[in-house]
Amino acid sequence: MMDLKKLNSLPVITRRMYLIKNTCELTNIDLEYLFGLMDLYNRKNSGKWFWQKAVFTGMIKENYDNFNTAIDKILKCLKQADDKEIEKQIKSAAGILEKFLTSIEYNCNVRRKNDFKYVKGFLSKNLKDLIDDSMSRL
Repeated sequence: MMDLKKLNSLPVITRRMYLIKNTCELTNIDLEYLFGLMDLYNRKNSGKWFWQKAVFTGMIKENYDNFNTAIDKILKCLKQADDKEIEKQIKSAAGILEKFLTSIEYNCNVRRKNDFKYVKGFLSKNLKDLIDDSMSRL
């Protein structure tokens, strides 16, 4: 785990991406797979026209919202710089992330072990650049 005081001095997007990365690592995936899976979901569930983006619904939305809430809670706790509490919250968020991944993989008919590279191929250039930019600051 990175020094929390140093992490607090970084931009919010970098802190958020760092926490998501650590959460992903606990579920044995990487950021590119997570965001590639979301791009795949968008591609499979968007409307006929380019402006009709897919939105999460049902259990996928609930799991997505719960995961974002967990990450927001960790971001707030970073200011207190309690390593043990942060690690505990990241492990908890990893469980929520696993539920989100499972629900979206089911919706997209994806098997994580078999389709890992296939899913990563859906990662948009914009998200790839955002990930690379955020991680380069660490």
